[in-house]
Amino acid sequence: MPIISIPSSRALDPALAEVLGRIDAACTAQGVPYLLTGAMAREILLVQVHGLPPGRATRDMDFGVLVKTWAAFMALKAALVQSGDFVTDHSVQHRLYTVPERLGVRMPVDLVPFGGVETPMGTVAWPPDGEVVMDVRGYEAAHHHALQVQVRPGLVIPLPSAQGIAVMKILAWKDRGGATQGRDAIDLVEILERAEDILGLDVLYDKHLDVVETWGGDLRLAAACILGAQARVLVGDTLAGELAEILVHGKETTLIPQALRGRGAEQSSGGYEAIEGLVNALITGLQQGI
Repeated sequence: MPIISIPSSRALDPALAEVLGRIDAACTAQGVPYLLTGAMAREILLVQVHGLPPGRATRDMDFGVLVKTWAAFMALKAALVQSGDFVTDHSVQHRLYTVPERLGVRMPVDLVPFGGVETPMGTVAWPPDGEVVMDVRGYEAAHHHALQVQVRPGLVIPLPSAQGIAVMKILAWKDRGGATQGRDAIDLVEILERAEDILGLDVLYDKHLDVVETWGGDLRLAAACILGAQARVLVGDTLAGELAEILVHGKETTLIPQALRGRGAEQSSGGYEAIEGLVNALITGLQQGI
């Protein structure tokens, strides 16, 4: 996949780029493929890659790390701590903190393993007791189809596409929507609201004019539908169908109200209906493809 270079006018904060560089170096040394995920991935995709206005502010980083065993995961964590750049969070197994004296910023860094440590259900259950369970389905597909983004000279970071982010955000919202003040709902809606700009007019009109016409010429709805259809291709029909069901059953009672509250928006009929239209278009794409 071609490397996407960030123009100097949209350069990433040097401190954030340095944290990315230290994670990249450690993963490379340990032979661990990885993927930047979470809100930081969404922000870099929207702002640095596509030049769109910033969304929900975030000062943490999440990474999916592709490991064969828990021992490999623990070795990566140990290497990061031994470097002196990170310290362990003893209350959260998958979290480290940057050392500000070395990296210029203190921020949480979450490492979520996937691949060989997954259960047959596509989850990871944290040792030793397995009480903490995360759904990591979609991580491997997002990694396989990741964008390669050069955030500074010599540093190329694998970043999920908008489709990959949507998949991971839906599953994260299912798992922890009630515990994160709607952050995953907000991130998902931001991706849908920007889908028209992410896909671009050339793609919408030259490749998917029939979809645009189906949605009455509404480019926002057509783009959300196309995004869902592309996510269906990314993860397959079975998981796409489950993602659609998650949204169908939770959009009205939880997801849309969380997105509105989290952005400080009044729950007016217009605001609610606009988001509902985008979510419904996403569901259509996930269910039917194009």
